[in-house]
Amino acid sequence: MKKYLLCFCLMMLGICDLSASSRVVQTYHVTEPGSLAVMMGESWQGIDSLVVTGEINDDDVAMMRRCVYQGVTTGINLHDASLPGDRLPSQAFMGGLVIKEGREVEYDYSLQYVTLPASLRAIGEYAFAYCGLLQIELPQTLTEMGACAFSGCSMLRGRITVPEGVKSLYATFSGCERVTEVEILAPSCKLDGTFDGMYSLKQVKLPEEWSLGDNTFRNCRSLEGEIVMTPPSIGRVDIGANAFFMCTSLTRVVMPGHVYQCGPNTFDYAGLQDVVWPVTMSWGNARLFSFRHCKFRQFFANAFMRWVEPANFAGNELLEEFGLDPSIELRADALAGCKLLRAVYSVGATPPAITGGNPFPDKRADAVLYVPAGAAEAYAAAEYWNTFSQIVELEEFPEWVVSHSRTLQQ
Repeated sequence: MKKYLLCFCLMMLGICDLSASSRVVQTYHVTEPGSLAVMMGESWQGIDSLVVTGEINDDDVAMMRRCVYQGVTTGINLHDASLPGDRLPSQAFMGGLVIKEGREVEYDYSLQYVTLPASLRAIGEYAFAYCGLLQIELPQTLTEMGACAFSGCSMLRGRITVPEGVKSLYATFSGCERVTEVEILAPSCKLDGTFDGMYSLKQVKLPEEWSLGDNTFRNCRSLEGEIVMTPPSIGRVDIGANAFFMCTSLTRVVMPGHVYQCGPNTFDYAGLQDVVWPVTMSWGNARLFSFRHCKFRQFFANAFMRWVEPANFAGNELLEEFGLDPSIELRADALAGCKLLRAVYSVGATPPAITGGNPFPDKRADAVLYVPAGAAEAYAAAEYWNTFSQIVELEEFPEWVVSHSRTLQQ
Protein backbone atom coordinates (compact mmCIF):
# COMPACT_ATOMS: atom_id res chain seq x y z
CA MET A 1 0.00 0.00 0.00
CA LYS A 2 2.82 2.39 0.93
CA LYS A 3 4.46 1.64 -2.42
CA TYR A 4 1.32 2.70 -4.32
CA LEU A 5 0.99 5.89 -2.24
CA LEU A 6 4.60 6.78 -2.97
CA CYS A 7 4.10 6.21 -6.69
CA PHE A 8 0.96 8.38 -6.64
CA CYS A 9 2.75 11.24 -4.86
CA LEU A 10 5.64 11.11 -7.32
CA MET A 11 3.21 11.11 -10.20
CA MET A 12 1.38 14.19 -8.83
CA LEU A 13 4.66 16.03 -8.34
CA GLY A 14 5.54 15.24 -11.92
CA ILE A 15 2.22 16.61 -13.12
CA CYS A 16 2.75 19.83 -11.11
CA ASP A 17 6.24 20.26 -12.53
CA LEU A 18 4.95 19.65 -16.04
CA SER A 19 2.17 22.18 -15.51
CA ALA A 20 4.62 24.82 -14.28
CA SER A 21 7.06 24.20 -17.12
CA SER A 22 4.31 24.27 -19.74
CA ARG A 23 3.23 27.83 -18.90
CA VAL A 24 3.56 30.06 -21.94
CA VAL A 25 5.43 33.33 -21.34
CA GLN A 26 5.54 35.62 -24.37
CA THR A 27 7.38 38.93 -24.85
CA TYR A 28 6.41 41.57 -27.43
CA HIS A 29 8.31 44.77 -28.16
CA VAL A 30 5.90 47.26 -29.71
CA THR A 31 7.51 49.76 -32.06
CA GLU A 32 4.27 51.14 -33.50
CA PRO A 33 1.50 51.97 -30.97
CA GLY A 34 -1.67 50.01 -31.69
CA SER A 35 0.06 47.09 -33.43
CA LEU A 36 0.04 44.55 -30.58
CA ALA A 37 -3.00 42.65 -31.88
CA VAL A 38 -1.36 42.16 -35.29
CA MET A 39 1.90 41.05 -33.70
CA MET A 40 0.14 38.44 -31.57
CA GLY A 41 -2.04 36.98 -34.29
CA GLU A 42 -3.91 33.92 -33.03
CA SER A 43 -1.32 33.11 -30.37
CA TRP A 44 -3.00 35.44 -27.84
CA GLN A 45 -5.42 32.72 -26.79
CA GLY A 46 -2.69 30.52 -25.26
CA ILE A 47 -0.44 33.01 -23.45
CA ASP A 48 -0.27 32.60 -19.65
CA SER A 49 2.11 35.48 -18.88
CA LEU A 50 2.56 38.49 -21.12
CA VAL A 51 5.51 40.90 -21.23
CA VAL A 52 5.02 44.03 -23.32
CA THR A 53 7.67 46.70 -23.90
CA GLY A 54 7.90 49.81 -26.08
CA GLU A 55 5.32 52.47 -26.89
CA ILE A 56 1.73 51.27 -26.54
CA ASN A 57 -1.69 52.92 -26.70
CA ASP A 58 -5.26 52.24 -25.58
CA ASP A 59 -5.80 49.72 -28.39
CA ASP A 60 -2.86 47.69 -27.12
CA VAL A 61 -4.25 47.82 -23.59
CA ALA A 62 -7.61 46.60 -24.92
CA MET A 63 -5.81 43.68 -26.60
CA MET A 64 -4.12 42.75 -23.34
CA ARG A 65 -7.48 42.85 -21.60
CA ARG A 66 -8.80 40.46 -24.22
CA CYS A 67 -5.93 38.09 -23.47
CA VAL A 68 -7.02 38.04 -19.83
CA TYR A 69 -10.78 37.76 -20.06
CA GLN A 70 -11.12 35.81 -23.30
CA GLY A 71 -7.84 33.92 -23.13
CA VAL A 72 -5.77 32.37 -20.33
CA THR A 73 -3.44 35.25 -19.37
CA THR A 74 -3.04 35.72 -15.62
CA GLY A 75 0.05 37.97 -15.48
CA ILE A 76 1.10 41.12 -17.38
CA ASN A 77 4.44 42.92 -17.14
CA LEU A 78 4.46 46.52 -18.44
CA HIS A 79 7.54 47.74 -16.59
CA ASP A 80 9.34 48.83 -19.79
CA ALA A 81 6.26 50.00 -21.65
CA SER A 82 5.12 53.60 -22.05
CA LEU A 83 1.61 54.97 -22.54
CA PRO A 84 0.35 58.25 -24.04
CA GLY A 85 0.65 60.85 -21.30
CA ASP A 86 1.93 58.08 -19.03
CA ARG A 87 -1.70 57.33 -18.18
CA LEU A 88 -3.41 53.94 -17.92
CA PRO A 89 -6.93 54.34 -19.34
CA SER A 90 -10.12 53.99 -17.32
CA GLN A 91 -11.44 50.42 -16.90
CA ALA A 92 -8.23 49.15 -18.51
CA PHE A 93 -8.32 45.76 -16.78
CA MET A 94 -11.61 45.97 -14.92
CA GLY A 95 -12.96 42.53 -14.16
CA GLY A 96 -15.80 41.44 -16.40
CA LEU A 97 -18.97 39.80 -15.15
CA VAL A 98 -19.34 36.09 -15.81
CA ILE A 99 -22.72 35.31 -17.34
CA LYS A 100 -24.38 32.03 -16.42
CA GLU A 101 -27.84 31.06 -17.62
CA GLY A 102 -28.51 34.62 -18.69
CA ARG A 103 -27.66 36.11 -15.28
CA GLU A 104 -24.64 38.16 -14.16
CA VAL A 105 -23.30 36.15 -11.25
CA GLU A 106 -19.77 37.21 -10.39
CA TYR A 107 -16.67 39.04 -11.56
CA ASP A 108 -13.90 37.33 -13.50
CA TYR A 109 -10.78 37.32 -11.31
CA SER A 110 -8.42 35.91 -13.96
CA LEU A 111 -5.84 38.70 -13.79
CA GLN A 112 -3.57 38.02 -10.79
CA TYR A 113 -0.29 39.86 -11.40
CA VAL A 114 0.53 43.21 -13.00
CA THR A 115 3.78 45.15 -13.14
CA LEU A 116 2.97 48.76 -13.95
CA PRO A 117 5.07 50.95 -16.28
CA ALA A 118 8.02 52.52 -14.47
CA SER A 119 7.10 55.95 -15.87
CA LEU A 120 3.35 55.76 -15.08
CA ARG A 121 1.84 59.00 -13.75
CA ALA A 122 -1.90 58.32 -13.75
CA ILE A 123 -4.25 55.37 -13.32
CA GLY A 124 -7.74 55.89 -14.74
CA GLU A 125 -10.93 55.26 -12.81
CA TYR A 126 -11.90 51.62 -12.31
CA ALA A 127 -8.68 50.59 -14.07
CA PHE A 128 -8.32 47.42 -11.99
CA ALA A 129 -11.71 47.32 -10.27
CA TYR A 130 -13.06 43.86 -9.48
CA CYS A 131 -10.11 41.94 -10.86
CA GLY A 132 -8.16 39.14 -9.18
CA LEU A 133 -4.90 40.92 -8.36
CA LEU A 134 -3.00 39.30 -5.51
CA GLN A 135 -0.53 42.14 -4.98
CA ILE A 136 0.35 45.53 -6.42
CA GLU A 137 3.35 47.84 -6.32
CA LEU A 138 2.65 51.42 -7.31
CA PRO A 139 5.46 53.27 -9.14
CA GLN A 140 6.92 56.30 -7.37
CA THR A 141 6.18 58.43 -10.47
CA LEU A 142 2.44 58.13 -9.82
CA THR A 143 0.57 61.40 -9.13
CA GLU A 144 -3.05 60.51 -9.89
CA MET A 145 -5.32 57.58 -9.08
CA GLY A 146 -8.82 57.70 -10.54
CA ALA A 147 -11.96 56.87 -8.59
CA CYS A 148 -12.30 53.22 -7.59
CA ALA A 149 -9.02 52.33 -9.30
CA PHE A 150 -8.67 49.09 -7.28
CA SER A 151 -12.18 48.90 -5.87
CA GLY A 152 -13.48 45.39 -5.30
CA CYS A 153 -10.10 43.65 -5.68
CA SER A 154 -11.05 41.17 -2.99
CA MET A 155 -7.99 38.95 -3.57
CA LEU A 156 -5.50 41.81 -3.11
CA ARG A 157 -3.58 41.34 0.14
CA GLY A 158 -0.69 42.52 2.29
CA ARG A 159 0.62 46.10 2.34
CA ILE A 160 0.04 48.94 -0.12
CA THR A 161 2.22 52.05 -0.26
CA VAL A 162 0.70 55.08 -1.97
CA PRO A 163 3.39 57.28 -3.59
CA GLU A 164 4.14 60.78 -2.38
CA GLY A 165 2.67 62.51 -5.44
CA VAL A 166 -0.90 61.19 -5.01
CA LYS A 167 -3.07 63.91 -3.41
CA SER A 168 -6.55 62.38 -3.62
CA LEU A 169 -7.95 58.90 -3.11
CA TYR A 170 -11.64 58.41 -3.91
CA ALA A 171 -12.92 54.90 -3.07
CA THR A 172 -9.55 53.75 -4.39
CA PHE A 173 -9.28 50.54 -2.37
CA SER A 174 -12.89 50.07 -1.27
CA GLY A 175 -13.76 46.40 -1.01
CA CYS A 176 -10.13 45.22 -0.91
CA GLU A 177 -11.05 43.02 1.99
CA ARG A 178 -7.71 41.19 2.39
CA VAL A 179 -5.33 44.19 2.48
CA THR A 180 -3.93 44.60 6.00
CA GLU A 181 -1.86 47.80 5.86
CA VAL A 182 -1.79 51.05 3.86
CA GLU A 183 0.83 53.79 3.99
CA ILE A 184 0.19 57.17 2.39
CA LEU A 185 3.48 58.95 1.69
CA ALA A 186 1.99 62.26 0.52
CA PRO A 187 2.16 65.07 3.10
CA SER A 188 -1.39 66.10 2.13
CA CYS A 189 -4.19 63.92 0.81
CA LYS A 190 -7.97 64.03 0.49
CA LEU A 191 -9.58 60.73 1.45
CA ASP A 192 -13.13 59.89 0.43
CA GLY A 193 -14.52 56.36 0.74
CA THR A 194 -10.92 55.26 0.30
CA PHE A 195 -10.90 52.22 2.59
CA ASP A 196 -14.61 51.39 2.70
CA GLY A 197 -15.16 47.68 3.31
CA MET A 198 -11.51 46.76 3.86
CA TYR A 199 -12.36 44.21 6.54
CA SER A 200 -8.76 43.09 7.17
CA LEU A 201 -7.17 46.56 7.32
CA LYS A 202 -5.28 46.85 10.60
CA GLN A 203 -3.00 49.85 10.17
CA VAL A 204 -3.09 53.08 8.19
CA LYS A 205 -0.44 55.78 8.14
CA LEU A 206 -2.34 59.01 7.52
CA PRO A 207 -0.69 62.03 5.89
CA GLU A 208 0.03 65.13 7.97
CA GLU A 209 -2.75 67.06 6.25
CA TRP A 210 -5.99 65.35 5.35
CA SER A 211 -9.71 65.54 4.89
CA LEU A 212 -11.97 62.54 5.46
CA GLY A 213 -14.99 62.25 3.18
CA ASP A 214 -18.00 59.97 3.53
CA ASN A 215 -17.38 56.29 4.31
CA THR A 216 -13.59 56.66 4.43
CA PHE A 217 -13.05 53.84 6.96
CA ARG A 218 -16.54 52.34 6.98
CA ASN A 219 -16.57 48.64 7.88
CA CYS A 220 -12.82 48.52 8.56
CA ARG A 221 -13.51 46.02 11.30
CA SER A 222 -9.87 45.08 11.91
CA LEU A 223 -8.56 48.64 12.26
CA GLU A 224 -6.83 48.34 15.62
CA GLY A 225 -5.88 50.55 18.54
CA GLU A 226 -6.14 54.26 17.97
CA ILE A 227 -6.41 56.79 15.18
CA VAL A 228 -4.47 59.99 15.80
CA MET A 229 -5.76 62.72 13.54
CA THR A 230 -2.91 65.21 13.76
CA PRO A 231 -3.88 68.90 13.68
CA PRO A 232 -3.86 69.78 9.97
CA SER A 233 -2.71 73.20 8.82
CA ILE A 234 -5.00 73.30 5.79
CA GLY A 235 -7.89 75.75 5.97
CA ARG A 236 -10.85 73.37 5.90
CA VAL A 237 -11.06 69.91 7.45
CA ASP A 238 -14.15 67.72 7.13
CA ILE A 239 -15.01 64.37 8.65
CA GLY A 240 -17.67 62.83 6.43
CA ALA A 241 -20.73 60.73 7.22
CA ASN A 242 -20.00 57.15 8.32
CA ALA A 243 -16.27 57.92 8.32
CA PHE A 244 -15.53 55.30 11.01
CA PHE A 245 -18.84 53.41 10.96
CA MET A 246 -18.49 49.78 12.14
CA CYS A 247 -14.76 50.06 12.96
CA THR A 248 -15.36 47.54 15.71
CA SER A 249 -11.69 47.08 16.72
CA LEU A 250 -10.93 50.82 16.92
CA THR A 251 -10.67 51.72 20.60
CA ARG A 252 -9.39 55.31 20.73
CA VAL A 253 -9.56 58.44 18.62
CA VAL A 254 -7.51 61.61 19.08
CA MET A 255 -9.39 64.45 17.43
CA PRO A 256 -7.61 67.06 15.27
CA GLY A 257 -7.17 70.68 16.26
CA HIS A 258 -9.81 71.93 13.84
CA VAL A 259 -12.89 70.43 12.21
CA TYR A 260 -14.98 72.54 9.86
CA GLN A 261 -17.80 70.08 9.36
CA CYS A 262 -18.68 66.61 10.62
CA GLY A 263 -21.25 64.36 8.97
CA PRO A 264 -23.75 62.06 10.71
CA ASN A 265 -23.01 58.53 11.98
CA THR A 266 -19.30 59.35 12.22
CA PHE A 267 -18.27 56.76 14.81
CA ASP A 268 -21.44 54.67 15.11
CA TYR A 269 -20.90 50.99 15.99
CA ALA A 270 -17.16 51.52 16.44
CA GLY A 271 -15.35 49.81 19.31
CA LEU A 272 -14.44 53.17 20.85
CA GLN A 273 -13.58 53.34 24.53
CA ASP A 274 -12.00 56.80 24.54
CA VAL A 275 -12.13 60.08 22.60
CA VAL A 276 -9.51 62.79 23.14
CA TRP A 277 -10.48 66.39 22.37
CA PRO A 278 -7.61 68.91 22.01
CA VAL A 279 -7.99 71.96 24.26
CA THR A 280 -7.42 74.27 21.30
CA MET A 281 -9.90 72.49 19.04
CA SER A 282 -12.13 74.74 16.94
CA TRP A 283 -14.99 74.07 14.55
CA GLY A 284 -16.85 75.53 11.61
CA ASN A 285 -20.47 74.96 10.59
CA ALA A 286 -21.47 71.79 12.37
CA ARG A 287 -20.70 69.52 15.30
CA LEU A 288 -22.55 66.33 14.51
CA PHE A 289 -20.15 63.86 16.13
CA SER A 290 -22.09 60.63 16.56
CA PHE A 291 -21.05 57.83 18.93
CA ARG A 292 -23.99 55.42 18.88
CA HIS A 293 -23.49 51.81 19.95
CA CYS A 294 -19.85 52.18 20.97
CA LYS A 295 -18.03 50.45 23.85
CA PHE A 296 -17.49 53.35 26.23
CA ARG A 297 -17.30 52.73 29.96
CA GLN A 298 -16.35 56.37 30.47
CA PHE A 299 -17.36 59.19 28.15
CA PHE A 300 -16.96 62.94 28.42
CA ALA A 301 -19.19 65.15 26.28
CA ASN A 302 -16.76 67.89 25.40
CA ALA A 303 -18.07 71.35 24.48
CA PHE A 304 -17.46 70.55 20.81
CA MET A 305 -20.33 68.06 20.77
CA ARG A 306 -22.82 70.83 21.56
CA TRP A 307 -25.59 68.41 22.54
CA VAL A 308 -26.18 64.77 23.46
CA GLU A 309 -29.32 62.98 22.30
CA PRO A 310 -30.35 59.47 21.20
CA ALA A 311 -29.50 60.41 17.60
CA ASN A 312 -25.81 60.69 18.50
CA PHE A 313 -25.39 58.58 21.65
CA ALA A 314 -27.96 55.76 21.74
CA GLY A 315 -26.92 52.19 22.48
CA ASN A 316 -23.94 52.79 24.78
CA GLU A 317 -25.06 50.04 27.11
CA LEU A 318 -21.64 49.55 28.77
CA LEU A 319 -21.36 53.17 29.93
CA GLU A 320 -20.69 53.51 33.66
CA GLU A 321 -19.37 57.07 33.98
CA PHE A 322 -20.47 60.14 32.03
CA GLY A 323 -19.12 63.68 32.17
CA LEU A 324 -20.06 66.90 30.42
CA ASP A 325 -19.01 70.50 29.94
CA PRO A 326 -21.49 73.18 31.02
CA SER A 327 -22.28 74.24 27.44
CA ILE A 328 -23.58 70.77 26.54
CA GLU A 329 -27.32 70.43 26.07
CA LEU A 330 -28.84 67.12 27.18
CA ARG A 331 -31.96 66.08 25.30
CA ALA A 332 -34.70 63.65 26.23
CA ASP A 333 -33.57 60.01 26.57
CA ALA A 334 -29.97 60.93 25.70
CA LEU A 335 -28.65 58.35 28.19
CA ALA A 336 -31.80 56.23 28.46
CA GLY A 337 -30.07 53.05 27.31
CA CYS A 338 -27.16 53.37 29.75
CA LYS A 339 -28.50 50.97 32.37
CA LEU A 340 -25.06 50.54 34.02
CA LEU A 341 -24.63 54.29 34.62
CA ARG A 342 -23.32 54.85 38.14
CA ALA A 343 -21.69 58.29 38.01
CA VAL A 344 -22.32 61.60 36.23
CA TYR A 345 -19.74 64.40 36.41
CA SER A 346 -21.04 67.86 35.57
CA VAL A 347 -18.15 70.34 35.76
CA GLY A 348 -20.17 73.56 35.55
CA ALA A 349 -21.40 75.48 38.60
CA THR A 350 -24.68 76.02 36.73
CA PRO A 351 -26.63 72.91 35.68
CA PRO A 352 -26.41 72.33 31.89
CA ALA A 353 -29.62 72.74 29.90
CA ILE A 354 -31.98 69.79 29.56
CA THR A 355 -34.66 69.94 26.86
CA GLY A 356 -37.60 67.76 25.85
CA GLY A 357 -37.67 65.47 28.89
CA ASN A 358 -35.55 63.34 31.21
CA PRO A 359 -32.21 62.38 29.59
CA PHE A 360 -31.23 59.88 32.27
CA PRO A 361 -32.16 56.18 32.49
CA ASP A 362 -35.22 55.50 34.65
CA LYS A 363 -33.52 52.57 36.35
CA ARG A 364 -29.99 53.36 37.46
CA ALA A 365 -28.54 51.61 40.47
CA ASP A 366 -27.30 54.15 43.02
CA ALA A 367 -26.02 56.57 40.40
CA VAL A 368 -24.21 59.54 41.90
CA LEU A 369 -24.13 63.08 40.48
CA TYR A 370 -20.79 64.84 41.06
CA VAL A 371 -20.73 68.65 40.83
CA PRO A 372 -18.30 71.48 41.69
CA ALA A 373 -18.01 72.61 45.29
CA GLY A 374 -20.91 74.88 46.22
CA ALA A 375 -23.13 73.80 43.31
CA ALA A 376 -25.17 70.99 44.90
CA GLU A 377 -28.05 73.26 45.84
CA ALA A 378 -28.44 74.56 42.29
CA TYR A 379 -28.53 71.04 40.87
CA ALA A 380 -30.97 69.82 43.52
CA ALA A 381 -33.36 72.56 42.43
CA ALA A 382 -32.99 71.94 38.67
CA GLU A 383 -35.53 69.81 36.81
CA TYR A 384 -34.31 66.28 35.99
CA TRP A 385 -31.00 66.91 37.74
CA ASN A 386 -32.99 66.58 40.95
CA THR A 387 -33.84 62.95 40.11
CA PHE A 388 -30.44 61.91 41.53
CA SER A 389 -30.75 60.76 45.12
CA GLN A 390 -27.06 61.49 45.71
CA ILE A 391 -25.45 64.78 44.70
CA VAL A 392 -21.82 65.05 45.82
CA GLU A 393 -19.67 68.19 45.67
CA LEU A 394 -16.04 67.85 44.58
CA GLU A 395 -13.07 70.15 45.12
CA GLU A 396 -11.25 68.28 42.36
CA PHE A 397 -12.61 66.10 39.61
CA PRO A 398 -11.03 62.75 38.60
CA GLU A 399 -8.08 62.99 36.22
CA TRP A 400 -9.97 61.41 33.31
CA VAL A 401 -12.63 64.14 33.62
CA VAL A 402 -10.06 66.94 33.78
CA SER A 403 -8.10 65.61 30.80
CA HIS A 404 -11.21 65.52 28.59
CA SER A 405 -12.94 68.75 29.67
CA ARG A 406 -12.39 71.97 27.75
CA THR A 407 -13.77 73.92 30.71
CA LEU A 408 -11.41 72.49 33.32
CA GLN A 409 -8.34 72.81 31.06
CA GLN A 410 -8.84 76.49 30.27
